[in-house]
Amino acid sequence: MQKILNPKTFFKFAFVGSIGLCVNLTLFYFLTKISININISSIISFLFATFSNFLFNSKFTFKRHYYGHILIAKYFKYLSVNILGLLINLITLNAVISYYGADLQLFGQALGVILGMMFNYTLALKKVFI
Repeated sequence: MQKILNPKTFFKFAFVGSIGLCVNLTLFYFLTKISININISSIISFLFATFSNFLFNSKFTFKRHYYGHILIAKYFKYLSVNILGLLINLITLNAVISYYGADLQLFGQALGVILGMMFNYTLALKKVFI
């Protein structure tokens, strides 16, 4: 339990997450600008951001080095535990758009990503980077 509450690890995770947020929002912005559905754009952005976050968290946050088939297996495990974050993201994104309109879709995307971070951190720590 102590490991989950480690502020240094959490802040590293949040720093990596901020890089992932930039990847996510940049890709989301460009995909929606070329008229790709917001939910499809959100999912594609999530996949790219999750991959970059996995690589950075492996090396920087949790100091793990994976190679070959173990790298692929760990990534898919990381991806699977981040699905909850994606669901939170999609629900938040669609709620913001429904309530405030499409002009705030980038805000809805950012808010959804941030709200999913605590779940992603806890699950990644308990299930992937053990």
